[in-house]
Amino acid sequence: MPEPLSRRDLIARTVPALAAGSTLLAAAQAYGADAAPAEKAAMPKSVVLDLLRQAVEGDKYVLPKLPYSPDALEPHIDAQTMTLHHDKHHAAYVANLNKAIAGLAKLREGEEIVPATLAGLTRDISFNAGGHIFHTIFWGTMGVGSPFSDRMLAIYAAITKQYGSEKAFQAHFSAVALGVKGSGWAVAFYEPLADRILITDTGDQDNRIIPTATPILLLDVWEHAYYLKYQNKRADYIKAWWNVVNWGEVDALYNVARTMSGKTA
Repeated sequence: MPEPLSRRDLIARTVPALAAGSTLLAAAQAYGADAAPAEKAAMPKSVVLDLLRQAVEGDKYVLPKLPYSPDALEPHIDAQTMTLHHDKHHAAYVANLNKAIAGLAKLREGEEIVPATLAGLTRDISFNAGGHIFHTIFWGTMGVGSPFSDRMLAIYAAITKQYGSEKAFQAHFSAVALGVKGSGWAVAFYEPLADRILITDTGDQDNRIIPTATPILLLDVWEHAYYLKYQNKRADYIKAWWNVVNWGEVDALYNVARTMSGKTA
């Protein structure tokens, strides 16, 4: 009888959104309390890695705490939106992910695996795991921190070399975010084969980035992320959001992704 899959193996094999973050998950383990000193020393410090370690306890997924107070991003993102977004929407993804995992276990206990039930649970896992991991990264890449103009950041050199300027990168990313049909995300990700940063969108919370790539900057453009303050003015929300991007954390994730891919940090 084959050995049962671990939770990490199960997710890496069946959930695109979480598999896309596998580099960060591996880095989070390397940065964890049980890691060897040499591993810790080699890994850039990161709020997101800390949040990812908080995102699971034992065999359950859990809601990590916001790394700042709900009003910390005012006036660009209001405290009420942050509270509802984190405490209600993100929490629901966590609860439904655990429910779907339990549902799969129960399904396997039956005499046969019903294809329609399996398909529904598989979809539930993909959707809710995407919501859990994407939001965890999203919270960690916002807050008071380094501006993009800090030329000491490796991400500054990478973006200006590839896109020509901060303005050009932001215009490209903003256009992707504005163009999302319905609900979804804009995602900038590190692609290790060509050692470059690419931008894409998602449908709902399903991943569309290249396999082996690592998300380093995400913007949630579901209406619940901005409607209380900006109503239907998504463009205004996107413009305001750039004021709360913590480029020091984006830089940390970029360096983590390159380190884990064997590139020079």
